[in-house]
Amino acid sequence: MTPILIAVTVWLHIGLGPPLAIAVDVLAITVAAIWSRRSLGFVLLFIVLAQVGVNLSTHQELRSIAREFKTEQVTLLATADGSAISKVRILAMPACRSCEGAIGQYGGPLTAGQTVSGRLMLRPSFGYGEFVARGRGFIDEPRASVVAAIHQAFSKHLSGLTPESRALVAGLSIGDTSGLSKEFSDQLKVLSLTHLNAVSGANCAIVVGLVFYVLGFVTRRRGVRIFVALCLLAGYVQLVGAGASVIRAAIMASIVLLAFARGVWPLGALCNTASVMLIFQPNFATDYGFALSVFATAGILVLAPALHQWLSAKLPAWLSLALSVTVAAQLWCMPILLGLQGGVPTYAVLANLLAEPVVAPITILGIVAAAICVPLPTVAHLLIWFASIPAQWIVAVTKTLSGLPNVTLGWHTGLVGMLALVVGLTLWLTRSKLFGAGLLVFVLLTEIIWSGVGAVRGSSWLPTDWSIVNCDVGQGDGLVIRDSGQVAVVDVGRDDQPINDCLSRLGVKQIDLLVLTHYDADHIGGLAGALKGRRVGTALITPFPDTRPLVSKVTALLRQAKRVVKSGIGLTGTLGSVSWQVLSPTQTAVEASDSNDASIVMRWETSDWVLYTMADLGERGQMRMVERFGGYLNHPTNKRLILKVAHHGSADQYPELIEAMHPDLALLSVGLGNSYGHPTQRTLSVLKSVGSTILRTDLQGALAVYGSLRYAVSGGG
Repeated sequence: MTPILIAVTVWLHIGLGPPLAIAVDVLAITVAAIWSRRSLGFVLLFIVLAQVGVNLSTHQELRSIAREFKTEQVTLLATADGSAISKVRILAMPACRSCEGAIGQYGGPLTAGQTVSGRLMLRPSFGYGEFVARGRGFIDEPRASVVAAIHQAFSKHLSGLTPESRALVAGLSIGDTSGLSKEFSDQLKVLSLTHLNAVSGANCAIVVGLVFYVLGFVTRRRGVRIFVALCLLAGYVQLVGAGASVIRAAIMASIVLLAFARGVWPLGALCNTASVMLIFQPNFATDYGFALSVFATAGILVLAPALHQWLSAKLPAWLSLALSVTVAAQLWCMPILLGLQGGVPTYAVLANLLAEPVVAPITILGIVAAAICVPLPTVAHLLIWFASIPAQWIVAVTKTLSGLPNVTLGWHTGLVGMLALVVGLTLWLTRSKLFGAGLLVFVLLTEIIWSGVGAVRGSSWLPTDWSIVNCDVGQGDGLVIRDSGQVAVVDVGRDDQPINDCLSRLGVKQIDLLVLTHYDADHIGGLAGALKGRRVGTALITPFPDTRPLVSKVTALLRQAKRVVKSGIGLTGTLGSVSWQVLSPTQTAVEASDSNDASIVMRWETSDWVLYTMADLGERGQMRMVERFGGYLNHPTNKRLILKVAHHGSADQYPELIEAMHPDLALLSVGLGNSYGHPTQRTLSVLKSVGSTILRTDLQGALAVYGSLRYAVSGGG
């Protein structure tokens, strides 16, 4: 059990940081001293190594620059493919040579190996890495290499039945996810099938198994087969990119192969792999891909055998095995998925059960095609096309199941309840049936009672005379303003269903004014849901020249609006008795450095209150707004001020503006357990210092303002 204790201690030590890390260390040392004194030395050694790893990977000067939101000349290298956010490493930074090598994120799509150079704004990271870089830079393609040549040749000869099936083949074969549309990616996400749109640990296992099988016809010498398998596995990791789950699987496979003759404890190998990875790359402690990979593998190793034994008496052996592996992996990943998806994926087990059987043939055909795509492009083209046939089965499963009702179920007891459920079920099947069953009954009864109370409260929470409702759309924005029978909607969240459900509950059948503040997916991704069965009068869009793929989809959907206007400073109007004015950006948004900086910011005013909707405008944009409208931002003393806090409460705020506004009510639209660390303690502290009443969708559900600044909440996080 020592490897398990060490892995948990190292992970928590790095992930929690001081002072909680000290408490974790003391607890681990105490457990080791009581349980097995022989393990005490190993625990102490790994704690020291973990701290050394943290110290070596920390760049204090860079963190200081990021805290001040400075703009610096920097060159970044993409370490993995990314869509909205890409993982990067600093290659060059003239103003801070000691910052080179630091790991962080870039706010834009990049593929592994690309570099982006320019004057970029650096801000703190509250998730992966030490910084987040934003701004437009010059993107340069990877230097010529064998891997780049294979990627280029594979992409050139990519073929298939449909665009989705082609994209899946590329993702499973060489880790190229650039061909996946946002819509299809979201469908995979709600079914917990995201491991199928890129290379994961299962693909590494397939590679090793394939090599061993083929070499069995050539030689029976185990040492030769192991050596060749390790070499090809290393080459495969280089080909697909060194993602956290791939590295984890490759290291664990290597340990298993090298210890093949003596035997190896799989769970111990997993724990040792995780510990080593975290020590050498502490940023993996906050990487969701790494966490999902480790927990899925642990679930299969711990729970699947017992589950298979229980099911085999009731089901055919092949079905029992497949179901056991799928359920075990999904169950152990649920605490993490709950934070990522905001609920329980209803059809996840069924989707994985139907999709997994075709992963191996797709991977094998794709890998062979990648190996020969340069010398034999025609044969590679045919292999890729044949691989798209089983890939189309995954596409069909995904589109069918994601279109069913209630694709995500609410989970009201949160992370604690889900952890208790996982522990209870695992104990019931493996160790203590009585204790596990008791824990399961307690969790399920609590969930049923909680959901029942929530249903009763949710049906009656909304006041009839509401004027503002902040919909609970997860990690995104979706605000509704109503006056004299007219309705304005400011942003629509990331997904179609949440905003559609919210507008339906509010009885909105016509949107008189639709404001799409900027083209980030968490603000406009749910547009189809907002427009479903509803008419749109005027739509305001940002004038910022955005070229992301989602822009064309939004443009097509907005054709049903009577009028589409590029918004800018000086634009005014009314919504019933509510007057509104655009405060940012300018008519051309030439001053904006990126999409967030070009967000549409508006002031809404009635006889009772003034509302500012800040979208994702950062500190620099807020400072520009103060320069232009400093005096105008002072609202009348007889009116209450409501602030829709910018960027979900991120640290990228101008504190002096919040202090000057002195908002009576602060609305934070933020997703439960989001990976960005929103809202940040910095912003919450500023709001508390001026006496604002803070309402948050992640903790309180949908928020409604009515009467003379009275408010109500739906009561769900």
